[in-house]
Amino acid sequence: MQWVVKSPAIGYIIFMHISKKSSKQWRHEKIFQYIAEYISRDAHIVELGPGVGIMLKKLHNAGFRHLAAADIIDYVKYKEISALGIVKHADLNVEKAPFPDQAYDLVIALQIMEHLENPSHFQRECRRLLKPGGLLIISVPHGHNLPSKIRFFLSGNVMRFERANEHITFLTQNIFKKIFLRGFTMEGVDYSPPNLHQIGIKLKLPDIRLFKKFFGHNVTYFLRKNK
Repeated sequence: MQWVVKSPAIGYIIFMHISKKSSKQWRHEKIFQYIAEYISRDAHIVELGPGVGIMLKKLHNAGFRHLAAADIIDYVKYKEISALGIVKHADLNVEKAPFPDQAYDLVIALQIMEHLENPSHFQRECRRLLKPGGLLIISVPHGHNLPSKIRFFLSGNVMRFERANEHITFLTQNIFKKIFLRGFTMEGVDYSPPNLHQIGIKLKLPDIRLFKKFFGHNVTYFLRKNK
């Protein structure tokens, strides 16, 4: 079954108008709308690190029924999702996700990789779970934006990777490609709406790709598993 009916390059461009929400709201809403538009309701989908279950709830309410998830702790707060019993335990630093090989059309991993100690192990798990031609959607803090580059120049640190949070893994763009393009092809990259909140200025910038690349807080990658 060919469940992705159009190019992701078209898919994420048409949703660029979603810009008046927080980065977290933007991330879930925009990616959900992409999935709802381009992924068949019959697709088998697994979310790694679903958090409180925002994406799972959106997908379930939209009619996706072949859902699975894995996390180190079940944080899901929605009763209708908890009742499904789809969130399984897995420490994705060291363990395999408790699902069979090549069982899924889509793997979703939103803001999880930066919490993990071993991104190479995580990439291998994503690749193992996906069917040939399956899609991986992964989002991470955008540590390559302009505020992060300036901060790194001044202090050796990047935005969103603080001693006070649990972000421990930051990959340069080349290292990300070395790890995540093993067995995958990059189909698209998108950024959250641009603003200057990271440097304490409450100012929204024009929602165009150049500003998003330099001032977006999060980056989302669309990766297709090679057949």
